[in-house]
Amino acid sequence: ITAHRQIWFSTNINSFSVSQKNKIEEFITHFDKQEKSRWTDEYSDQRPFITIYNLIASENARARKIAKAFEENNIDGDLKFIDKHSKLSKINELLRLSNIQIMISIDNNENVKASKNCGQEYSIYELSDGERSALLIAANVLTAPENSLLIIDEPERHLHRSITSSLLTQLFAQRGDCAFIISTHDVTLPLDSPKARTILVRGCTIGSSTAQTWDVDLVPDSMDIDDSLKRDILGARRILLFVEGDGGSLDKPLYSLVFPQVSVIAKANCREVEDAVRAIRDTQNLQWVQAFGIIDGDCHTAADRERLKHKGIYAVPFYSVEAIYYHPEIQKRIADRQASFNGANATELFEAAKEAGMRAIKGSKKSLIECIVTVKARQAVMAQLPDKDKIKNKADINININLCKIIDNEENNFELYLKNGNFEKLLAIYPIQKSQTPSEIAKKLLFQSCDNYEGAVLKLLKDETDALTFVKDLFGSLADEIAKTSQPSSSITSQEASP
Repeated sequence: ITAHRQIWFSTNINSFSVSQKNKIEEFITHFDKQEKSRWTDEYSDQRPFITIYNLIASENARARKIAKAFEENNIDGDLKFIDKHSKLSKINELLRLSNIQIMISIDNNENVKASKNCGQEYSIYELSDGERSALLIAANVLTAPENSLLIIDEPERHLHRSITSSLLTQLFAQRGDCAFIISTHDVTLPLDSPKARTILVRGCTIGSSTAQTWDVDLVPDSMDIDDSLKRDILGARRILLFVEGDGGSLDKPLYSLVFPQVSVIAKANCREVEDAVRAIRDTQNLQWVQAFGIIDGDCHTAADRERLKHKGIYAVPFYSVEAIYYHPEIQKRIADRQASFNGANATELFEAAKEAGMRAIKGSKKSLIECIVTVKARQAVMAQLPDKDKIKNKADINININLCKIIDNEENNFELYLKNGNFEKLLAIYPIQKSQTPSEIAKKLLFQSCDNYEGAVLKLLKDETDALTFVKDLFGSLADEIAKTSQPSSSITSQEASP
């Protein structure tokens, strides 16, 4: 059942004779064994008609068996071997369970009809693409010969995934005599069939217009991780890089450019990043998957960074990813590009942006310091929480935090960095995205908004290798660790893969 299947009917189903139908099936069987059937279909017009023809034929054959049993008064004998439910009634039940609200029937002239809510009947020609697709897949499977191997390519075409999953699950149950191979781009389908084996096809080697070998990974039967992480693995490359953020954050587009050889997957926060990396690295039967993580700096100490690094998690050398976009080196390069476009003076643009950035940070001194003090105070509390030994010994716990000292230190440091014009240090420590700093810098570099500026940074990294290398170097050895990560794989030849 091909992905490029035609799901409409261009001629009348009843125009086929039995001999014509059998001849066409022979042609189709012969064609499907040829290499070119991978990319073209010479019988796309006939396939849907053959499917519906077989459905009608199965209904007629069943009716004849029932009639014969009654005529020969052998109800207790022959009827025992006739399925209680016809294939047509099974299809209607499958459609109902898949939330497709249509009923299929066959009239006296052997025309296949559809209706909704017991309303007026109409031709199946007029069904929606999704309805016809579901009907044809179900009819194909239910009318297949016993003990068939059914290969269904991209069943999700024209169908919502909730319908595809339900439809396939029901079909598997109906045809326990058959074996199924499902080829899909919907990574959630394997999760809905836990008894199935899953193969991730990484690549294919073509020789003389023939597929010679496939590079694949066999997913283990059991993975002791949650479904969300399974979905990440099934839809990704062999190397996964978990980062903070969501679909609209600045993290994923930046890291996808810096580390193009990996799948970058966004998680809501640093805890989820750490949990995902740890879960994959601790699962023994997932050795073909390599996981790394990037989290925001968030006041992590040097000891914290080193501890995380040993676990494959790298902390951004700044409070948050915004600091990379607004780093002085990146600002300077953007200023050069802006000057080349409109004739402005690049040095003047850069100096104006830097001055505006420092001024905006100074104006947000109170809120920025409060933010850092809050983080450090919480860290101090967490560091003094009782461990198992203290609880076992029933020792009293007194948590004491010198909040005034933390505030004084932060205020002194803030003033020192301002006085020295150390913009990079301010980026490393404070959440500049919570101030007007980004918008002031973007404005001085002749951008209408932060979004425009940040888009220009991504374009810069796409265009200039030096700029990309600069950002990559901010993460220390992460790029080298990814590059040297082994990627074990399985190679299957076309002969070995033959059914």
